[in-house]
Amino acid sequence: MNVHRSFFVALLGATMLLAQPAPGAAQNAKDVQVVATNNAFLDMHVYAVQAGALRSLGMVTGLSKATFKVSGDLTDFDRGFRILVDPIGGMGSYLTDSILVNPGDEIDLTIENNLDLSTFTVGKSRVSGR
Repeated sequence: MNVHRSFFVALLGATMLLAQPAPGAAQNAKDVQVVATNNAFLDMHVYAVQAGALRSLGMVTGLSKATFKVSGDLTDFDRGFRILVDPIGGMGSYLTDSILVNPGDEIDLTIENNLDLSTFTVGKSRVSGR
């Protein structure tokens, strides 16, 4: 009888696992992509900023491009978030205005040698299926 009970419990557990979405699947629908094009010579550290808290997105090396994911917990808020670009080994920084996004949006961030000339745009992601 214990063999049947163990089998039933294992089957029930497997069924529950299959019925649940993959970990983070619900949140992935809210994720936003940031494509950072670094036209500057210095490497840049890129952060998401919300309510004064910094969350590192990653680094983009000089004269290159990198893609980062901003998780749905930052994009849920109506007040939006900002992006901070901080040069590694350099002075100054670039801070965007508040960015309001929708699920599937992509933020194109262009970083210039003169950080004050850096820009960003928000639009629908070019990734297929989004």
